[in-house]
Amino acid sequence: MFASHFFESRILNTFNGITAVGAGNLFIALFMSNPGNTGLQGIEVNYSGYARQPIAFGVPYDESGGIGVKNTDALLWNPAPSDVGQARFIGIFDSATVGSGNMYLYGELTVPLDIRAGQQPSIYTGDVLYFIHGDFSRHFMTAILNVLRNQNLNGFAPHMCLFDGDPEGTGIELSGGSYARPAINFGAPVVQVGNQTQIENTNIVRFPSPTTTWGTWAWSGIRDAASGGNLITKLPNAFTEVIHPNYVPQLGVGDCRISLN
Repeated sequence: MFASHFFESRILNTFNGITAVGAGNLFIALFMSNPGNTGLQGIEVNYSGYARQPIAFGVPYDESGGIGVKNTDALLWNPAPSDVGQARFIGIFDSATVGSGNMYLYGELTVPLDIRAGQQPSIYTGDVLYFIHGDFSRHFMTAILNVLRNQNLNGFAPHMCLFDGDPEGTGIELSGGSYARPAINFGAPVVQVGNQTQIENTNIVRFPSPTTTWGTWAWSGIRDAASGGNLITKLPNAFTEVIHPNYVPQLGVGDCRISLN
């Protein structure tokens, strides 16, 4: 499945200090055609007796280099009074009412559901999955997924940091004379060509001038505090550099782009 524009923006706005409130109740909808990133583009199934079904997700788990969640219960709809056709897509909404609410996730069914007279459409436990891969830390990916489990993801003040290796492996944050994490500010989320939502930095991110050698800058990251805090993103550098005295690492406006899809 994919994140909707609504969910992407909600998560990315945490970089601007805005809390992503946990989704208290979620419902799964069946669609005849693709609902798209907004949930407004497809045709939702709507026979007499049809209703969106409550869906709950289990604890996030690791698989194939990503972290994901899956539904904890089987999903069963009322029988259709007559043949309807094929449900080919699903959407996850915060409203039980057809045609309303915010869509969080959507995706195409691996096998379409043939909705025939007298038959109950169903989806098995564990067949609705959403995974996150990419440059987010494991901590942040888990926190994103827990929003779907009614847990708030607090907004934070992002700060840039430098590492000599993978910060979720053996990498250590650089240190030395005058080292400090600079604040990094982001603009509002914007939908890009290709339908992913993105934020980018609006300030020049400049570190203090080193008074001693800090070490080898091999990875960059963002933490949610000026000291301590949680790792949010990580990314290896194209080239490694030793940070010597008077060399000032910096990023220009728009050099740091973060997206969710």
